[in-house]
Amino acid sequence: MQAMKPSADRARLTPTSYTLLGLLARRPWSAYELNKYMQLSALRRIWPRAESRIYEEPKKLVALRLAALTEEYQGARRRSVYRITAAGRRALSAWFAEPGADLVYEYEPLVKILNGDHCDNSALVALVEEVRRHARDEARQVIAACEQILAEGWRIPETAEHNGLIIGFIRENIEARLRWADAAEKRLGERQRGRSETAEGRARRWYREEIELLRALT
Repeated sequence: MQAMKPSADRARLTPTSYTLLGLLARRPWSAYELNKYMQLSALRRIWPRAESRIYEEPKKLVALRLAALTEEYQGARRRSVYRITAAGRRALSAWFAEPGADLVYEYEPLVKILNGDHCDNSALVALVEEVRRHARDEARQVIAACEQILAEGWRIPETAEHNGLIIGFIRENIEARLRWADAAEKRLGERQRGRSETAEGRARRWYREEIELLRALT
């Protein structure tokens, strides 16, 4: 039973855990430095739970012996830093061979739209516009972050290209949400104009359209 415990514990590791191991594999970090970096990295957009757990995750890595907390000096100043262990490097390497979890959607405006039978058409149109506004706001935030990076340089140059790939994914997602908002707005207009078509008939038509579009992607 004791021999199985480490692997059972490793199952508790999250992408946040492995991201920290990746950072520690490059150099030692203090908890403050890790927190500051995570606040500015692309991880905030693709794994937003990271920031709230940033001070707990390094302690968990130490408890699992994947990292060690040590003292170092910068001149006369002493500070506590986390360093990756050999076991941590092995765990990080093994992580890349594991299948990743599927994409999970968690977006309140869509939950409201799903319950749209409790509101009128104008409220649904406003929700679609909210999705569009969120997408455009995110685009502006990403632009500002990218321009700051280009002006100041990368804190970890080794991640520059990889972050560029993530920014491309985020941009495509923003574009997709804007395209969806345009299409949803058009369908809500059909809903208002198509009085002769039943709600079920309209839904069946929309479902068939989506099935054909999805088949084109497979």
